[in-house]
Amino acid sequence: MLVDEGEKIKVLVREFFKKGHKSSNKLYDVDLAGSAVLANMSAKGMTRWLEADESAKHRLNGATSHLELAEKLVKMTIADRSGNCGEMAALSAYYTKKIYNIKRDLLYIGIVYGKGDHAFCLVSQEAIPDTARKYASTADFTSRKIAQSWLIIDPWLNTVCYASDYLTKSGEKLDQWATDGKRVSWHGGSQGPGWYVPNGEYKTEFGKAPVFLDPF
Repeated sequence: MLVDEGEKIKVLVREFFKKGHKSSNKLYDVDLAGSAVLANMSAKGMTRWLEADESAKHRLNGATSHLELAEKLVKMTIADRSGNCGEMAALSAYYTKKIYNIKRDLLYIGIVYGKGDHAFCLVSQEAIPDTARKYASTADFTSRKIAQSWLIIDPWLNTVCYASDYLTKSGEKLDQWATDGKRVSWHGGSQGPGWYVPNGEYKTEFGKAPVFLDPF
């Protein structure tokens, strides 16, 4: 699958959620506590503030697989559509299967667990054996030779690239978010759960966090 095709999937997923509610784990113009608004909150920041509240109310629960989660998502009314990185990754895999006829056993949900706390969609050219689906860190995952052939679709990070470029591209996006005043909800920070600058310790821990490729 080509990057251009992945970009089309990313746009479809982002448009899907844009018509509903934006992610509940991104805000602008807030401090660590998330309840105190910084001076001169922008109109964009206020919109995100209100949308995040609504998004959190409509998150889906109870799906037994990524495919089932995606199938539930596409049945949601526009007024209820809500999702963060996990939902966006599942819908990316669903659209990839439906639109480009990619076999299900070539689709994976990459889970950056531990302090990484993230998920993305991965498209492979061949089924990945169980022995090659766990990595000690995101840096380790992206450094493997096979990563040059794996395509990552990550609507939450607004990024599409081959896995070998993922650490660089995701880092650039986190830097951009910090410049734009965006903050991300994170439970693994040194000051406890809160709203963190994206390119600070979150970016560091993202690169160090282990990765698991879970079959779609």
